Amino acid sequence: MESLPLLLSHEAERLYADYADANDMKADAEEDDYIGGVKQKMNIHVLRLAIMAHLLSEHWNEPVVTGECMEYAIRIADYFTQIHVERILYLMARRNRRPYLPATASISTRAPLGSATT
Repeated sequence: MESLPLLLSHEAERLYADYADANDMKADAEEDDYIGGVKQKMNIHVLRLAIMAHLLSEHWNEPVVTGECMEYAIRIADYFTQIHVERILYLMARRNRRPYLPATASISTRAPLGSATT
């Protein structure tokens, strides 16, 4: 099987740049270093999720990741970040694996997956 290099469309590149810049600022502003690290790591995960979304789309054999795939990847990344901060850290704290819960956690307020965005 021959490898297929993938490129980001102009729209996908713009969406990713906006997401990564905003996410970097949120991570830097986060009081809790652990949560800041989780948010920071999502930048690379968004690109991986965009590749998966592209491969599952009807344009899987084309070499360009669309803006639609990038939007979907960003929504998934925001969902996982939110779940991790709201649920996983809570469970870890309850089991004494984490010494405290963050007082506040700034999570993006994008529309939930599966909801209409128009």
